[in-house]
Amino acid sequence: KEAEQAKQALQRTLEQASCDSNVLRLPSTWSAVRDPYSLLVEKVLVADGPERREVEAAFLRTLDPRSFNVVDVHRVENASMWRCFAVKRHCMGVREKADAVGLVSSSPSSAGTASFEPFERRWLFHGTNEAVVDAIIQQGFNRSFTGTNVGAKYGKGVYFARDAEYSADKQYSRPGADGVKYMLLCRVAVGHYCKGEEDALTPAVRHDHVRCDSTCDKVDNPSIFVTYHDSQAYPEYLVRFRATTR
Repeated sequence: KEAEQAKQALQRTLEQASCDSNVLRLPSTWSAVRDPYSLLVEKVLVADGPERREVEAAFLRTLDPRSFNVVDVHRVENASMWRCFAVKRHCMGVREKADAVGLVSSSPSSAGTASFEPFERRWLFHGTNEAVVDAIIQQGFNRSFTGTNVGAKYGKGVYFARDAEYSADKQYSRPGADGVKYMLLCRVAVGHYCKGEEDALTPAVRHDHVRCDSTCDKVDNPSIFVTYHDSQAYPEYLVRFRATTR
C-alpha cells in the first residue's frame, strides 16, 4: 500500500512539473524574454561585465588566449526550449527521489538526491557553424545530423565536450568566410551516464528496463557526453570567436 501511494505521489509530481512556477522560472539574467510561455526567441548581446567575463573565462579555460580572440557573446533566450529542458531536468531529480524511497533500485551515490544539480553540466561545449547555429537557437539540437562531423563513436546522439579546446577544432566549429567561428555553451542534463557504444541508438539499460540518460567516452572522467533526447540540452550562450595567427 505504501509503495502504491508513493507511486501515485511520484506521478502527481511529474504531472505538476510542467506547471510548477519554480521549475519553469526563467533565468534571472534574461532581459528580453520575461514570460515563460512566450514564443519569442532572442539572441541578446552580452555587454562587458561579470556575466560576459564568466562566459569568456569558461570558454578560454582550456584554450590559449593568445591563439583565440572572442568577437562577441550572445545570451540565448528561448522560453519554449528552456521549459522543455527545465522539466526534463526536474524529472531527473524526481526520479532520484523515487529511487531513495525504493520505487526503483538506486546507487549509493544517488540515494536521497532530489535536486537536479548532480545531473546537470554547466557548461558543456558544442562547436557549430554559421549555417546551422540559428536553427539550433530557434529549435534546439537535431540528432538527425549525428555523425556529420565526428561520426558516432559513442552513440547516435548529440555530442558535447567538457573542454572548449576540443570543440574549437575546425572540424567541429568551421570558420565562415570572415574567419568567425561559433561555439555554444550549453546546460546539459546528463543524468546517469554510461560508456557509449559506436552507432548505438540509445544508452545501455541501467536497471529494471530503465536506460541511462546519456553516454560518454570514459565513465570515471568523461570529456565527451552524448544525449539522446532533444530536451536534455539548452544552448545558453553563443560565443563567436576567431583563431589568431601567431
